[in-house]
Amino acid sequence: MHAVTLIKGDGIGPSIMDEAVKVINASGVKIAWEDAYAGMAAYEKVWYAIT
Repeated sequence: MHAVTLIKGDGIGPSIMDEAVKVINASGVKIAWEDAYAGMAAYEKVWYAIT
């Protein structure tokens, strides 16, 4: 199992990363995804731009 941190960012990032995750998962590689936040999504959650 591989641990991968997923940072979606702002703008088009979330849409692109959602599709990228689908492709990677379809490959059969076992991944434990860890979400991290950057940009406005992070600021809205913790008042910092990157967490």
